[in-house]
Amino acid sequence: MITWFIWVYRANVILRRREMPLRFSSGYAVGCYFVPLANVFQPFRATDEIWRGARLGSAQSRNRSWPVVFWWFSFLSGALVLRNNPHANDTLESLKVQSQTKAIAHLLLVTSAAMAIWIVRGTTARLNR
Repeated sequence: MITWFIWVYRANVILRRREMPLRFSSGYAVGCYFVPLANVFQPFRATDEIWRGARLGSAQSRNRSWPVVFWWFSFLSGALVLRNNPHANDTLESLKVQSQTKAIAHLLLVTSAAMAIWIVRGTTARLNR
């Protein structure tokens, strides 16, 4: 996570140096992950702004950034499924359900991590041009 925060901060700084009008400051683009309730939607918006700024040349573009949408949806879904995983009783059936639920949650989180890597690589390549 620390590497992600460093990347978000630096990408925001680079876009600001290019005089890109951004809604999120570099500090808040990272800090929004730690603000209760805002951490549900603001990290998506900050990352989406970075993606659009690097990819489309305008952070204010109305085009939806589907890779960012997919990343954030898979991250939130995986976290919610993992958090709401039913506690196992001592029955074999409850252990089976718990294992299946955890497998789904981890699959969503791995998908989210893969999308995050793709977003970072694509955005960084465009920012380095």
